[in-house]
Amino acid sequence: MASRAQNENVGKIDDMGDLIIKIAPALGASLLGILVIIFLARVRVMSKDKGSAKMVAIADSIKEGAKAFLHKEYIYLSGFVLAMFVIIGVITTDWEKTGISFLLGAILSAACGYCGMLIAVEANVRTA
Repeated sequence: MASRAQNENVGKIDDMGDLIIKIAPALGASLLGILVIIFLARVRVMSKDKGSAKMVAIADSIKEGAKAFLHKEYIYLSGFVLAMFVIIGVITTDWEKTGISFLLGAILSAACGYCGMLIAVEANVRTA
């Protein structure tokens, strides 16, 4: 019985200030990184000339194809993520936290992939 009482306190947060001190630098660095990415995308990519009308038409077609590809890919990927979420729920005792973390990671990963594809297409026309 004593070991069960000890296990109940595992992972509990006693001091919220200590948690904030541990997490704040990572959150601050993440926000700074996002601001740098937005700045570089606007200043170094989006502000450049797209080129001739023909280049813009080709780039728009590529962008449309890239969006269609990502849309189809994310449809299939969402099924996989849902299946893995169910598996996590079945095999994990603390599925609320683990499952939510998994879903959040999958959503953020998909958002990064989408943004990366769009900025790559935008940069591509500007380098030609």
